[in-house]
Amino acid sequence: MDARCYHCGREVHPTVHLRTGALVDYFRMHTGHTEAAVIEDRDGRGAVHFDRLLSPQEILTCLNCFSLPDVVVFLEEAWARGLPSSRRESPAALTVGRTSVRYL
Repeated sequence: MDARCYHCGREVHPTVHLRTGALVDYFRMHTGHTEAAVIEDRDGRGAVHFDRLLSPQEILTCLNCFSLPDVVVFLEEAWARGLPSSRRESPAALTVGRTSVRYL
């Protein structure tokens, strides 16, 4: 694995699983741009609102950087940017199997 910390560029190593625990060298955050969406059943009895991931982004953070205040702020903002800030009034609809999917 040739993965590097997003913040400092240090190579990070895979997790090593032990009998009584694990050695972790990095944290992986999945984020990206999203849009609001709704899944409704065909009978109209229920709906699930969720954020549909449009452009995924993976951010690796080594243990050293994870403890830095500036990195913590960056990660919080990166996570928040992945959440929608507004919802459109007229969603597009898509039917999948027995469910209807609407994109807001």
